[in-house]
Amino acid sequence: MYSIYADGVCIYNDVFPLDNMKVVNPKLTLEDSAAGSLEMTLPPTNAAYDTIVRMVTDISVKKNGEEIWAGRALSESRDFWNNRVLYCEGELAFFNDSFQPPAEYAGKSVREYLDQLIAVHNGQVGENRRFAIGAVTVVDEAFPTYYTNYGKTLESLNALVEAYGGHLRVRKADGVRYLDYLKDYPDTCSQVIQFGSNLLDFVRNWDSAEYATAIVPLGNRLDDSPIEALDAYLTGGSVNGGGSGEPWLDRKDGELGRCERPPGAAGEGQGVSGGPSV
Repeated sequence: MYSIYADGVCIYNDVFPLDNMKVVNPKLTLEDSAAGSLEMTLPPTNAAYDTIVRMVTDISVKKNGEEIWAGRALSESRDFWNNRVLYCEGELAFFNDSFQPPAEYAGKSVREYLDQLIAVHNGQVGENRRFAIGAVTVVDEAFPTYYTNYGKTLESLNALVEAYGGHLRVRKADGVRYLDYLKDYPDTCSQVIQFGSNLLDFVRNWDSAEYATAIVPLGNRLDDSPIEALDAYLTGGSVNGGGSGEPWLDRKDGELGRCERPPGAAGEGQGVSGGPSV
């Protein structure tokens, strides 16, 4: 059973479809090391239609009575029937509400650095947007010096994940919101995925918009160009056909034929100077 709450009041329940608890097409997206999102459409009959305030109202989703996601309404639109179409972001996005002033963090551990980031965040936001440091299992004995310079707190957290991997997880216990930074999740699911049983949908997509069988790799810019207004670059022409070959690198594909793509950014070779190096 899934249910949605706004400031602790149930506004949707998939078992009891009452008019004052009707939500159209609710969609919850859970993400690793990211805030996740909840999208839902509230008709005027819903009890929370006039009470949900963007960036203020606390929204949560529960499964069988246990909270599996929480956040706030970030943006909305109104459709032809005057329904409120809400997009809600998860609690990890609360770290977008604070910035990290210029500072140097030398001689810290991963946990100590994370603790400092959270402390700065907590000093800039309201009580209901604060975190406590939780479990930190990512360790680096030679943790480098980190600097902050007016970037959002979430950017500093993401930089840690990019450097060390691991998982950021928001967890609640005894009314306290914790931020965990885990090298690995403590529990893994052993359930086998079976089509028609617990796999409800599956889609495979192919996109050939960027497909090419012939490309021109560009190297360094040359000092001389045969066209004065354009820059010239080192190409594969010097090694194709004994020095007089074409600059293309081809993949012979009889079924798909020849599909060429120009080098560099769109418009290059049409009066746009500059080019990439390889």
